[in-house]
Amino acid sequence: MPSLKLLFIAGSRHGSGGRGDIALDREYKVIRDSIKKSRHRDRIEVLQPSLSATRAELVRRLVEEEPDIVHIGGHGVDRHLRLPDDDGFPHDLSADDIVHVFKNMTKRSCLVVLNTCRSLSVAQQLAECVDAAIGTEANLHDDVAIQFTQIFYENIGNRLDMALSSDLIRMAFEVAKIGIENRPSESELPQLVLKAGPDIVLSMHPQTKGAWRNLGIAPPGVELYELHIDTPPSNWHITEPPDSMHWKRVASQLEEQIEKLERRSWRRIHVLVSAPYSLGAILGNKLFQRFGRGRAIAIYQYDAISKRWESWGPDRPEPIFPPQEALLIPTWSNKESAETGSAGAGISDVVVAVSITRQLAWDEIRLALGPIANAPTLDAAPQHIGQDAIRNAEMVEGAVRDIGKLLAEAAERYPGATIHFFFSGPVALILRAAEKVHLLAAKVIVYERICSDGKWRFFQGADLRTNRLFLGPDTSKGL
Repeated sequence: MPSLKLLFIAGSRHGSGGRGDIALDREYKVIRDSIKKSRHRDRIEVLQPSLSATRAELVRRLVEEEPDIVHIGGHGVDRHLRLPDDDGFPHDLSADDIVHVFKNMTKRSCLVVLNTCRSLSVAQQLAECVDAAIGTEANLHDDVAIQFTQIFYENIGNRLDMALSSDLIRMAFEVAKIGIENRPSESELPQLVLKAGPDIVLSMHPQTKGAWRNLGIAPPGVELYELHIDTPPSNWHITEPPDSMHWKRVASQLEEQIEKLERRSWRRIHVLVSAPYSLGAILGNKLFQRFGRGRAIAIYQYDAISKRWESWGPDRPEPIFPPQEALLIPTWSNKESAETGSAGAGISDVVVAVSITRQLAWDEIRLALGPIANAPTLDAAPQHIGQDAIRNAEMVEGAVRDIGKLLAEAAERYPGATIHFFFSGPVALILRAAEKVHLLAAKVIVYERICSDGKWRFFQGADLRTNRLFLGPDTSKGL
């Protein structure tokens, strides 16, 4: 006897965006056939579909059938799903209305799949009342929707020797995303949002432990769970090179806490940062890569001037005034290959130097690069950029955006080259920018400025392409 019921709801067929005039009959058949071919097909009952379902039809089927899995295909607009009215004209159903319907069901659905454009915000609200929801941030194209649907339900059906748990849903979801051919941008791929759990607080320095109590992030009814990376006190990261035991221990703790986050269901994570740029960049990369856009990540950094913790986003509202220009994009030297004459050809290494708080010394950069510094295949644009400091949160958005543009320009202009990224500035800024860095096809190495033997010098800190922390000048020792 089937233990799970799956209901397919087809909304409006006509609209704009990635899905155009949708063949929803085909989408239903893909679900039905994928379940039929799966190993545990007898455990899933695919109910009679509701094609071109009105709002009343949607509510009636959910109340009467009490499905465990609800798959809605059709068109979506921001915070709305598009359903036909009784006369066949498109009618937008708001996220609040959708959540209200699911909250008032006698039996809670385990999973809601929104195979529609711009449905991620709806999925995020649904995760308050169902175990898991899937939506897409931008437009969802038909070929992506069909491929994802087929692989996802095949994996659900093949793995149902266990219960339909969050772990099973996550596993099937990740396999389905990997299996999509000609992958579009991340925003055009489905995203998984798990049922909202507590807020997680992750702090990275002894002085940050417990600082969240003064941030106002725990209103009544919000459960908080704290994770802590116990880094050494004082400025250990600027006095000890990356091959010290402190670096190894902190990197190991960081990985352990990320694994704990994977095993928990959480609503939002608050990261309190006061740590080396390399560790901050790796943490930002790991959080974004492993948890995607489905859950909010708020970042805070201590402002020594105002003597308080400031929110650095990314869920902070946009500032009223435009951000102050924080970075100046350098003009590349336009080196040309003698063979092809094309800009950027033949360049194997590119230096990008970003200074927010102090002048970067080119002699320090040359020392860190070693033999690469004098190679004809090196292009560099060292330049003091910024306004000496970022004093408030309003300056952050522009800085994050421009760092992303700077690195993206380098990667596009010099395909295949290694980007050596020398950064001097707030660690929260590099953590925020990490989500942009990880999307690059280039290899990006972050260099850490350390006082060694009484002299300031740069060490290779982290490879953001592989999320590897270097433990000294020899890159083979990466962790």
